[in-house]
Amino acid sequence: PPGSDSGGVFSLPPTPFPGGSEPPLPPVFKTEAVKIDLAAWFQEPPLDLKRFAPIYTLNSQRVPDRKLTKYPDPTFGGLYPDGLPSDLLF
Repeated sequence: PPGSDSGGVFSLPPTPFPGGSEPPLPPVFKTEAVKIDLAAWFQEPPLDLKRFAPIYTLNSQRVPDRKLTKYPDPTFGGLYPDGLPSDLLF
């Protein structure tokens, strides 16, 4: 009953969740195996990180178009021998 401690010290009456009585499902995160070669950066350290910057092409709304984005060195100087992970791609 309200005002009692029957459910515990911090108990609150149950409240429905928006759109139904069940809580929303947690987000699903995908994982991706990534190979990293740290030695590549010590053998030939990059002199200027700007050479790895992506080159964007803007669409008609002046927003970068993901499909037209170009990466001059997708291995990022050998750090990612198999190419940049998808999370780092625009």
